Parts: sequence; C-alpha cells; structure tokens
Amino acid sequence: MKKLHVFIETSISSAKKKQGLYTNEYHFVEQYLKYILPDISAIDYDITDVGGKDKLWMFDNAMKQNTEAGDINLVIFDCDEQSTGGGYAARSCELNSLQTKLGVNFDLFLFPNNKDEGAFEDLLLNIINKKHQGVLECFEGYEMCLRGHDPNEELYETPNKKAKIYSYITTFKHSRKENEKIKSGDWNFSNAEYWNLDAEYLEPLKRFIMEHATKSM
Repeated sequence: MKKLHVFIETSISSAKKKQGLYTNEYHFVEQYLKYILPDISAIDYDITDVGGKDKLWMFDNAMKQNTEAGDINLVIFDCDEQSTGGGYAARSCELNSLQTKLGVNFDLFLFPNNKDEGAFEDLLLNIINKKHQGVLECFEGYEMCLRGHDPNEELYETPNKKAKIYSYITTFKHSRKENEKIKSGDWNFSNAEYWNLDAEYLEPLKRFIMEHATKSM
C-alpha cells in the first residue's frame, strides 16, 4: 500500500506540536480527509507543515525518499493574490518549477479551489453553514462602518479574512473545553452546524484527494 504524504503551507512550532497543538489549516485537512474517506484508518498518511512556500525546498530529501518508497507526495498551498505576486498561473508555475529544479515529484493543489486567487480563509468563507450567513453580513456591516469614519485619514485597520473567520466560529456558544480547542486551532470542521463539508465549492479539493487516495489503496 502506498502512503499519502500531504505537505501544507502552515507553520507549527515544535513546542506546540509537543502540546498537541496544531493550526486550523492542519485540522481542516485532517478532518476533511476523515470526512470524505471514512476508512482513512486503512490508508497510511501523514500531514507535514512546511512553514511557508519558500521553505518547501527544505523537504526535497523527504519527498525523494517518499517517491523511492513508491509513496505519493501532495502539496496543498495558498494561491494568494496577483497583487502580492501570487495568482494561480504565477504560483503554480513557481512551485512546479521548483519541483523540476529539486528533482522531486509531487501533485499540487492551491487553495481556495485550484483556480481562483485567494487562500485557505477564502475556502472557509465559502463553506460556512448558510443558516449562519447573517453572521458574516454583520461583520461586513462592521467593516463598512469602519471605512465610513474618516475614510481619507485611514484611522482604522479593516479586519482581515482570518479575523473574519475567527469571529464567525467564536460567535457561537461553546463550552469552556470547546473554547480552548477553538483557541488552539481546532475549529470543529466536521460539525455540520458550522461548516458544510458537502459544499460544491469543495468539489475540486475532494476530486484531488480522492484521485490520489485511490492510488494509495
């Protein structure tokens, strides 16, 4: 049986790993794997945090060893925005060129949907439970309010997408234990009350994972 090695862009310190603390991106990938592959326990896999796209080269030996063992390397990074040097064409070209330069083999998926600009947070914004869409609308009203006060002086920072998503998940009533999990990065992605893991928006990611999971069986 082949093993799936999933490399994600997020960064997790050694200290946090020792405490069993991971980022929301790590938890999402792991919980989504378990959701679409109920028998994931029958598939050998691991998830590695790279610490940023510019550090992927540091994992070339690991990838080569994986390939030599007949395993599969999957890289799941952010597409980012054209305005910051990203975008699908630029980012995929950059990472595939690195693949050639390093002499490694991996298959690439770019958040949010492997075609549009954006990042992991854009994916999350598209899979919230529609029942709670009003929460985001309230947040948008807050952003408009900030922009409306002395717009030319730019007195206020408009919250970014990460802040928007964090505000969404923390809006719900949670137990103390649940709140601790949320603060540590586990946003309970398998809970249908908060997230729709059957959303059409996730189909590109689902196809990508299923294609390679099938090969590993």
